Amino acid sequence: MSGGAFRITGKHLIIGALAVLILIGGLFLYLRSSGQNTATNPSGIYPTTSVPTAPSGPSQTGTVGSIGPNQIGYVGCSNTWMSVEGYHNAAGNKNLFWDTKGLQSSGVTIIDWANPSGKWWTSLDRKIQQSGQPKIVWIQLCDRVISENDTYDTVKQLIANVRQHIPSAVFYISPLNSYNPPNTCLVLGSNGEGVTNGITWSNQATADGLAKRGPDLGPLTPSDILPTDTMHCHPTDQARATIIGPQLVNFFDHL
Repeated sequence: MSGGAFRITGKHLIIGALAVLILIGGLFLYLRSSGQNTATNPSGIYPTTSVPTAPSGPSQTGTVGSIGPNQIGYVGCSNTWMSVEGYHNAAGNKNLFWDTKGLQSSGVTIIDWANPSGKWWTSLDRKIQQSGQPKIVWIQLCDRVISENDTYDTVKQLIANVRQHIPSAVFYISPLNSYNPPNTCLVLGSNGEGVTNGITWSNQATADGLAKRGPDLGPLTPSDILPTDTMHCHPTDQARATIIGPQLVNFFDHL
């Protein structure tokens, strides 16, 4: 070094060349590694578990069109088929619903219908063979709060599963019938959360275009409950025919 100037020597050139080679090598290894990661996970992030996509059905926002006898199916629990039984016993009904023979839904709740391999699907498929594919399916959300932890994702899974078996129907979704007082049915929680959850999820499914909003049934009072029902949930024959059944007639027979 002379007069403050920097003098390039052969030693400096060799060191500079080695630095460039090291930089190029490191860049090559980085790009190779990145390429391998992209190949195994092209999006750059690993997918999370989600509700499977069901076959696309008809618009859930348009009009249903004409409905004939035996063209409304149903999915739910014991209260659901009891409600349908009440429909058939209500005066002036148009016989639009399936009958209640052969479809085993007693004790089957949201979390059960969210399981795509449960035995209840065999019962539903048998009913479809007997009665034909329905134009409408009424889905009633039976949320057994005291022993299950259902969420809106569980409801979406239920809807997706039903769509696999009934691809072309318009779905109507409702909560379980209400009670007065709300804690009458013991499986629904101390404040009737099973009904209020069902209201929230039915409204959300409607807003998301997964179904149309179905009827809100009830309320049932303690005098409307079968005296032999230790859980205090099931309506008497009279309540089915004079309360819940007519409510279904008023809704579905006048779409």
